Amino acid sequence: MRTHLLQPTPCSLYTAIYVLALATGVFVNTSSGQGTEDFENLPTTSSNQYLSRSWTGTDGVTWTAEGARTDRKINDSTAICFGTSGDRWVTSPVYVGGMGTLTFDYVRDFTGTGNRSIEVYVNGNKIGDTITVSPTSDDVITYSETINIAGSIQLQIRSTGAAQVKLDNISWMGYTPDAPWLEAMPFSISGLDYPLTQGPSEAKSYELSGFNLEGIGNITVTAPEHFEIATSAEGSFHASLLLPFADGQITGQPITIYARLASGKTAATYSGNITHAGGGLDDPPTIELAGEVVDIILLTAGSYTETFDNLGSGLPPGVRVTTGATTDSNGTDATFSPTQNSWGDSGGAFKNLASAEGLTSSATTTQQNNSSNRALGIRTIATFGDPGAAFIVTIDNTRGHAGIDVSMDLMMLSVQGRSQTWTIDYRVGTSGDFKVLGTWPAPGEWGTTPFSAALGSDADNSHEPVEIRVVALSESTGDGSRDTIAIDNFELTATVIPRPTVIILQ
Repeated sequence: MRTHLLQPTPCSLYTAIYVLALATGVFVNTSSGQGTEDFENLPTTSSNQYLSRSWTGTDGVTWTAEGARTDRKINDSTAICFGTSGDRWVTSPVYVGGMGTLTFDYVRDFTGTGNRSIEVYVNGNKIGDTITVSPTSDDVITYSETINIAGSIQLQIRSTGAAQVKLDNISWMGYTPDAPWLEAMPFSISGLDYPLTQGPSEAKSYELSGFNLEGIGNITVTAPEHFEIATSAEGSFHASLLLPFADGQITGQPITIYARLASGKTAATYSGNITHAGGGLDDPPTIELAGEVVDIILLTAGSYTETFDNLGSGLPPGVRVTTGATTDSNGTDATFSPTQNSWGDSGGAFKNLASAEGLTSSATTTQQNNSSNRALGIRTIATFGDPGAAFIVTIDNTRGHAGIDVSMDLMMLSVQGRSQTWTIDYRVGTSGDFKVLGTWPAPGEWGTTPFSAALGSDADNSHEPVEIRVVALSESTGDGSRDTIAIDNFELTATVIPRPTVIILQ
C-alpha cells in the first residue's frame, strides 16, 4: 500500500489533522476520544475466501484488511477471520485523539491445531510481545493493553501464525497527556531517491505540532546522516533546524518540514531517523527516512533525456552495452572505452563517437574529436556483436507515469558493404520476451534517422524496471566491412498521473 503525504486542516481539536489519499482506502476519523470497529459492515463478496478487503467501519471511516474472509462469527457477532499464510492484517484509518487502553476479542477459528499468533502495531511500531492464540481452545480472549500514545494514531493487527484466527470488537479510548508532547505525521518518509550524480532527491514533507511544551525556547529538529531538512521545499536545507515555541506550542504550528537525501552520495541505500528535542519532551517522536542513490534511470516529472555528451566519463547511469543479446535475453555486458574514437575506425567495439549533429560526412578525425556533441556508437565485426550487439536503457520504475513515449536519433556514421537491421524493443521487468517497437534497416547513406514510438500500457505505472533496447538480432548482410552506427538524443516523455482526490471527513 502506498501512502501519500498527509495534509492539515485548521478546524480540529488539535492544530493538525491528517488525511490519507483516497486511493489507499485510509481516511482520518476526526472524532476525538476513541475508535471502535465491530465488523458488522464487512463486505460479503466471496465471503468464504481470504481476500483483500475494504469497508466503511463503525465510525463511518474506511478500514482495510488483507488475507481475510468475512463469513465467520464470535458469539453470534460478525468477526474478521485470517487465513493460514501470506500477508494477513486489519488496518484502521488514521485517528486523531491518541490511544489510551486498547481492547479486542480474539480466538482460534476452525479445529486444526496449527500454531496461531497475532501482533499489534500502532503507528508502525510493535506493541508488546507476539500474542499466542490457543490452537485447541474455543474460549474467546479479550486483549487489553494500555498504549498511551498521543496525537494521530493508526492501528494494525497482524495474524502471524500458520492457522486461522478471528477478531472482533476493537475499541480504544483517546489519550491526551498533561506532559509535553509532539505530534508528527506521517511516521515515515521513503522514496528519497535519485540517479547517481543527479542529487539531491525530491523533498518530501511531514507536519509537526507541539503541546504543553515547557517554558520558552526552541525545538531542535535534527536530520540523520546523509539527509538534510528545511521549512520550505525551495529554501536552504540544513543538518538541523530550530523551531521557536512559547505558550506550550511551536510558533506558527503546524510546521511543515521538508526532508531530502543530500547530493553527492555514492550508489547505495540510505536510512535514518529525524529526531526532535527540547521543550521538556520525555519521549519525542522520530521520523524514519529512506532513500537510495541508484546507478539507473528514474523517470521523474514526466521526462528523461540523455544526450551522451559526457561519454568521456563513462556510460551514463542506467545505460548498458552488451553482446549476445536475443529476443528474450540482454546477453553479457561488453566493455566500453570512454576514449574518443573516429567514425572510420574499423575495430570492433562500442565507442565514444562524435554525433552527426553539426558535422558532415567528410568531417576529419580532428573535427570529430573537437566536437562536444557525442553519440554512443558501435562498429560490429564478425567476432563482435554480429549478431547480438545491444544498447540498453533501463528505467528503475515508471510509478506515477503513463503514456510513455520514447524517441532517439539513429545515426549512420560510416557506410560500409555489410549492414544490419537494428530492432528497437522493450520489456517490463528483467526477464521474458521483448516487445518490438520498430526496426531500423541500415539506410546505406551517412546521416540521422529520427525514431519515435509509444510503449504499451503494460509499462504504465510499473513498479518493475522497464528496459528499452536498440539491438542487432540478425546477422549482417552484404560484403566487406560492417557499418559504424550510433544512438543520440535518447528521450522519454510521459504523462504524470494526478494524485488522487483527498477527502476530509468532518
